[in-house]
Amino acid sequence: MVNLRTPLNWLHYVICLLGVAPVYSALALPAQIALPLALLGGIGADRQQRTVIPDRGATLASLIFFIFYGWQVSFVNLIDPVMNILALLIAIRLLGAKSGRHLLQNYTLALFSLAASALLKLDASFLSYLILMVFAIAVSLVLLTYVESDEKMRLSAAEFRKIITVALLMPGIALLLMLAFFVILPRTQYPLWNFLNPGGTSKVGFSEEVRPGTVSNLAETKTPVFRAKTMELPKEDLYWRGIVLSQLEGNNWKRLPEVPGTTPDIRGGRAVAVTVYPELNERRYLFALDVPGQISGIRAARDAEGVLTLHRTPRKRFFYEIVSHLGATLKAPVRADRWLQVPENISPRIVNLAQQLRAAGATDDQRFAALVNYFRTAKFSYSHRDLPRSSDPVDEFLFERKAGYCEFFASSFALLARLSDIPARLVGGYYGGDYNDLGGYYLVSEDQAHVWVEVLFEGEGWRRFDPSTLAVNAAEELQRSDAALSLAQRLTDAADYFWQRAVIVYDFDRQMTLLFATGRNLRALRPQLKKPATTTVLMVLGGLGMIVVSGYWRRTRHRAHPLLRAYLRCVARRYPAAVLPPRCGLTELAEAVNDPRCQRFADIYGGAFYRDRLLTREEREALREIIDQLKSAQH
Repeated sequence: MVNLRTPLNWLHYVICLLGVAPVYSALALPAQIALPLALLGGIGADRQQRTVIPDRGATLASLIFFIFYGWQVSFVNLIDPVMNILALLIAIRLLGAKSGRHLLQNYTLALFSLAASALLKLDASFLSYLILMVFAIAVSLVLLTYVESDEKMRLSAAEFRKIITVALLMPGIALLLMLAFFVILPRTQYPLWNFLNPGGTSKVGFSEEVRPGTVSNLAETKTPVFRAKTMELPKEDLYWRGIVLSQLEGNNWKRLPEVPGTTPDIRGGRAVAVTVYPELNERRYLFALDVPGQISGIRAARDAEGVLTLHRTPRKRFFYEIVSHLGATLKAPVRADRWLQVPENISPRIVNLAQQLRAAGATDDQRFAALVNYFRTAKFSYSHRDLPRSSDPVDEFLFERKAGYCEFFASSFALLARLSDIPARLVGGYYGGDYNDLGGYYLVSEDQAHVWVEVLFEGEGWRRFDPSTLAVNAAEELQRSDAALSLAQRLTDAADYFWQRAVIVYDFDRQMTLLFATGRNLRALRPQLKKPATTTVLMVLGGLGMIVVSGYWRRTRHRAHPLLRAYLRCVARRYPAAVLPPRCGLTELAEAVNDPRCQRFADIYGGAFYRDRLLTREEREALREIIDQLKSAQH
């Protein structure tokens, strides 16, 4: 026998955990300590059938927490105080009484806490927590109706399984309806959670300026930046272009207003279609495989340098589709002095090196080849630690330390190119990516931020060159951030990717696109539906379906309890001459045969049936005794 209070208590613990788990790491230290202690204390108190905090104490503690965190609430600080209040109220209720009213209060608090987690981060895990909580609350409410009528109610294992099955069926149907409503109900362009919590800026690896020598050690982070759905490509093609930096002020490379021209002149290359799903941040730059071409799905400005920018800072998730031209060159409208500009007070050693490179040939190709050969033979190493920090970090990198990361390689290479009368500029973005074959996309993270160089050749255009690949340890260092994802990592990230595609970026535009596509598909089916063979097949399938549904409905509609069927057979044999009214019920049957045993059966069975509950063990035994008495009276 199963005591219904026990599974009800455990479901209560599970619901509370589901509510606070997504926000636990964001809670203040008092709440983080109070919750596990309250859970353990509540479990121990329930086992001993006692209450740790009485109702008055719980009310006083709740009031104190409301006052303390209420003073912290403001428009810019709304979510954190509310989450802490909800968590501490749940902790109080775990230690308090567990009546039906108290359990319902905690279910409500847990639901609000889960909803608050969506304002922090609305990822695929939210759906998992929500589904589990819906099923747990549904089962708990069903059990609570039984426990409220009889605190010590016990059921057999078979009866308990039947209750659980029925209880799980209701949220299952509700989730299917939720899915249908999600697809068809009109959607706002600006979800509520973006208004309440517009989101913060992620820890940046990519920067709008390049300033080598500002740090001695470069911190790396695997924070995702975007996911790009495309075919798997060679590593040398995975340059995700973002920004172009042309102005050099001291050691600082900056972006200048664009060169005259509205669209880039792309020459050659292999076209590859890419769909990009960026993470929400404060950047206005869009990233694409080098060289980016036609873009769709979002309004963006494009300049002659191939840089794509949004008109305003994004406040919601979005995606865009872009056609990139791998291996293409960008045609420059003019050979402007802006790409030969250098700062004053350049190190004499750098000037002397540039003069040697310039004397190596009369053409751009010859001088460029000499510059590449210098970087290849100078034995530079790629490193993120113990970086140059002097007043002239580029000079220190070239002649002393000879170790640095991409900013040092690109900055020094572009400076020497300009001093050698070769137009050059820096390009910032990302290099590489972790390919997830489960979703067919690249995951690009902040630790893959990268800077490379573009060199202008007369009559050809801008050619990409990455001087970091000339480091003696380039093969191992540049591949380090692209370690293969484990199966668990791929599954987790693929779930988040499909969550973004199916839920987060499912806005009004995509809803209309789906609606129009469905209309086109239905119109395309009309000629097929008009064919006699197709019509016949559909009619037969529809008829069979109706027969199956009708048979199942009749069978379930007339299905009675085994005790009821046995009772009706006994009455029919005991009183064969009784005249029964049409659609006779148990009470009418008892009156027709005028047998007090039949009246007692009707009272017991009807008392359970009309209260929508199962028969207790004592009631079943009483009904069997009545049936046995009727059977013995027949002999």
